[in-house]
Amino acid sequence: MFKHSDKIILSADIGGSHVTTGLIHVDTLEVIPGSIRESRLDAKAGPDMILNTGLLPAFDTAIQAIADFKESYQLAGLAIAIPGPFDYQRGIFRLSGLDKYGNLYGVDFKRFLYDRLPLDPALPVFFKNDADCFGLGAYATHVGEVRVQELEDRALASGLAVNKMIGITLGTGLGSAFVEDGQTLEGGKEVPEGGHLYNQQLQFSMKTADFENVDLQEGLFSYGMSEELISTRGLLHYVNNRVFDVKTDTAESKLLENVKDLAVLARSGTDALGEHDKEAAALAVEAFKVMGFGLGSCLKPWFDKFKPATLVLGGGIAEASDLFLPSLKRAIGQRRNPAAQTDDPPALSGAADSGTAGELPINIVILDKQQMQVTPLIGAAYALKQSLENNVAGSLSALDKMQGLDVLDTQWRGTHQSLLPKRIDEGLQDAVDSGKYNIFPFHNIGKAKIKSGFEGLARQLLTMSRNLPVKAIALDGYSAVDWAAMQAGLSVTFKALGLSVLWMDMASFARASQQIERLIEPYIGKPGSVWGTKTELHLTDLFDHGHIKTSLTPKHIQAFNSDLVIFYGPGAGLAMPDIPVAYVELPKNEIQYRMRAGRADNLLTSLRPGYADQYKRAYFVDWPMLDDYRQRIAPFIKVSIDAQWRTDINWILQEDLTAALQQLSQAPLRVRPWFAPGAWGGDWMKTNFKQLSPMEVNYAWSFELIVPENGIVLESDGLLLEIPFDLLMFSHPGDILGEDQQYFGHYFPIRFDFLDTFNGGNLSIQCHPSLPYIKEHFGEMITQDETYYILDAQPGAGVYLGFQEGIEPESFKAALELSQQENKALDIEQYVQLLPAKKHDLFLIPNQTIHSAGVNNLVLEISATPYIFTFKMYDWVRPDLNGKPRPINIEHAFHNLDFSRKGEAVQEELVSIPELIDSGKDYELWDLPTHPEHFYGIHRLEFLSVMEASQALSGKCKILMVVEGPGVILELPDGSRSFYSYAETFIIPAAVTGYRLIHPEAATDNKDNHQPVRETPDAQPDTKRVKVVQAFIR
Repeated sequence: MFKHSDKIILSADIGGSHVTTGLIHVDTLEVIPGSIRESRLDAKAGPDMILNTGLLPAFDTAIQAIADFKESYQLAGLAIAIPGPFDYQRGIFRLSGLDKYGNLYGVDFKRFLYDRLPLDPALPVFFKNDADCFGLGAYATHVGEVRVQELEDRALASGLAVNKMIGITLGTGLGSAFVEDGQTLEGGKEVPEGGHLYNQQLQFSMKTADFENVDLQEGLFSYGMSEELISTRGLLHYVNNRVFDVKTDTAESKLLENVKDLAVLARSGTDALGEHDKEAAALAVEAFKVMGFGLGSCLKPWFDKFKPATLVLGGGIAEASDLFLPSLKRAIGQRRNPAAQTDDPPALSGAADSGTAGELPINIVILDKQQMQVTPLIGAAYALKQSLENNVAGSLSALDKMQGLDVLDTQWRGTHQSLLPKRIDEGLQDAVDSGKYNIFPFHNIGKAKIKSGFEGLARQLLTMSRNLPVKAIALDGYSAVDWAAMQAGLSVTFKALGLSVLWMDMASFARASQQIERLIEPYIGKPGSVWGTKTELHLTDLFDHGHIKTSLTPKHIQAFNSDLVIFYGPGAGLAMPDIPVAYVELPKNEIQYRMRAGRADNLLTSLRPGYADQYKRAYFVDWPMLDDYRQRIAPFIKVSIDAQWRTDINWILQEDLTAALQQLSQAPLRVRPWFAPGAWGGDWMKTNFKQLSPMEVNYAWSFELIVPENGIVLESDGLLLEIPFDLLMFSHPGDILGEDQQYFGHYFPIRFDFLDTFNGGNLSIQCHPSLPYIKEHFGEMITQDETYYILDAQPGAGVYLGFQEGIEPESFKAALELSQQENKALDIEQYVQLLPAKKHDLFLIPNQTIHSAGVNNLVLEISATPYIFTFKMYDWVRPDLNGKPRPINIEHAFHNLDFSRKGEAVQEELVSIPELIDSGKDYELWDLPTHPEHFYGIHRLEFLSVMEASQALSGKCKILMVVEGPGVILELPDGSRSFYSYAETFIIPAAVTGYRLIHPEAATDNKDNHQPVRETPDAQPDTKRVKVVQAFIR
């Protein structure tokens, strides 16, 4: 015999004056007999009263009652029907003002339930609009149940769809749900926005002749919102304002106060009534008929488009359907057959009225009070069941079930590359000991500086709030942070300590999404454009400060009666004056990996238009605002948290971080590089950088030093913590840049990065904008001047650089456009020179120069920091890694191309010829001249033993890379040493003077040199000389 599953869903319907709960079978969606419970609450009460006296006991009682049933049930989730506005995905109250639940605005109700109830962290807690739940419950229960075959035949004949239904709740407001195949629809040509009818403008005209036996008020009826008429208040207002003088005290006592009394009056007849009451009774009848006609008029245009075969009506007003249903039918076109005159009302107990002959075959179902009680519960359970079936990943898993997913879960991070380890593990230690290129460099900052885990952080947050008059702190942070994981981790400790912690969502206090979109529109470019303009907005511009000021008062926060209130999310530091802040960091590459996986949103929006548009918005809007904001609230930050791991965190007290930044500014340092595949990517890095994942299709770029997207890794007691390079620049710009800080400020102006085309493809034919152009169009302070230093190359490799002597701009542009239009290959060497490239060549690419790196090069770009302003003109007729065309920007390019860089002038001006500027017994210092457009110079240092720092560059910031040989040791005057391997980039801040570079073999007898030396991919058996390139601001 078949046995149903023992899985059940705890459903709840939260209304303005009640909470109804019930248990629903997952398989059958049937209500378990005896499980329905209803409790009263005051939705306008104080926050503590609503949460802890009203809502919490209702859920707690329902959960505890599961054990009372004879059957053994397994709870599969909580499904909650709740009115909006509400953030249904995250479970946040968004009802504001004096309306119901207004005192809970911004409260994270989902987190509240997890923290207060005995729930497994992996159990889904699901929210859905109450009107939608009513619609889904009605669909699951009633669609097709009444005269199924007859309805289907008649519906098909009339063009109506049996699989479509409209559900309407008539009560304090007008709720609506458009359902098709068991799914609520919220937009499209056939459905109003959000599926809402309450906010539709309503205009209709009525004539007395349309209605029998009533003196109806004729004329045009007009309402700004349909709910002004189609609701309890609309009906009562219609009668009260016409019968009574509402300005007098005596009239107040006679006013009708509910629809039930209004219906009794309408049905009472007029024989035994006085004149005054006769007028009221007539108006009562009229009110219901007008409301019915208004509802039909509101439904009619959408009914004609959506064509549902079923209409389900529920709510308190539906109990008076005999008074408004005839006029509703007339308005939607369900007119009576003249030969079948009857005024008999339909049955009211869940009855269906599909009309008589001559009418449209609409299955109209009127729900009774008992059915209204269970329908939203069934609908909420139905919605959760669908969600679980459609979402394999489900909700956030318990922390102990997610261990090990940080590296393996490519659905969470759109990459095969490993995360930074949380601590120095065996693999990282082996990389350090090998003396080879290390993708996870770190800097020791002393003992007991970095902390690990949520438990310690939870206790630290409590310490931060200990002496505050209002127990509230801000958990602020960067975009794309997994706030749900942060909350789950911290809540384990808070619950273990028996503390009641309330979480407030800061995004709830942002401006409306439409306002934010209008504010940022000037900075994100035209739809489909690659670039925007660096924003001049501040994060504070995106928040509703009036709402914050009036809502987040100390009195209101204290009214929650919680041990601690935590405001969380970007901008949380704005919640209250001088609020202490714990700031959550996330590396830029991890933000991008999460975006690529569809697991991260831009700042204060849930729109996900595609990765390219998400990145554009992040670069031009989100990141500038967040970096500026972090600096503004710096005096209030007490803790910094590294949240790049999914199930754990490392963190540091701000005083220890301040000391670490000071230490970093006085010593050489290396940022953590990161890597990305591309359409033309190669395999040199994959072959030679052993820590990189071999599963990635290729590696096109290495962000060796592109500081807007690089971090610095700190180490203490084996624990690792990454901070943005920006923090160092904001706190110590003078120590890093020296005198050049006067011009560049907090902006680090030079970048190093690899372009790997070994066994890959050519880069696109491209150019970069002039300085005036990049300032005007994109808001950058400097432009994208570049050089190509050839770190390695195979025989026959080349670089495309400059035009052929006889270039004709018009014919070149026409050829490019034709190639793009017809997706046809172009003989680019007719127009652009291909110069041979070999190791240690330097090609100069000032802005406006046409160029490309050819196949089989490993290019070290030594360039100005701007890095995304590449105007592609020709891309070899190839798709990107997703099979889509890469953007071509011919118009931008032709506003910038310098056609004077052609012919012999290319070799003379754009190929650097090294010049010896100093030498000794075992060293040489070469100048690699750059172009007059370049604000930076490049030297190459070649030595066999030791090379002292150049006094000519004292007080300058220098960026170095080992370009030949096993590596180099940098020694400071105090004797401290750092080893840098082949191809590793490092910075020597301006504050560091008196250092020297030592060949590793010259230091083998030094006991302080603990770094072993290994042969590198570049090392030649007959060559011992180390070569280091050095860039600096001229």
